[in-house]
Amino acid sequence: MESDILSPVEQQHTLAAARQEAGVESSFVSLGSIHGHDSFLIDYERFGPAVEDFLKD
Repeated sequence: MESDILSPVEQQHTLAAARQEAGVESSFVSLGSIHGHDSFLIDYERFGPAVEDFLKD
């Protein structure tokens, strides 16, 4: 599932693109989950590596 009522994937992608165009270092990784925008807090094994990679840079 890639849907999130509070933070739709399309909106997240648009925001990431706008940030990049404005020169803000950012990246967009879409990882579907039934837990929506809180997934990175619940499913650390799947989402942890993407968060770690971003924070390392």
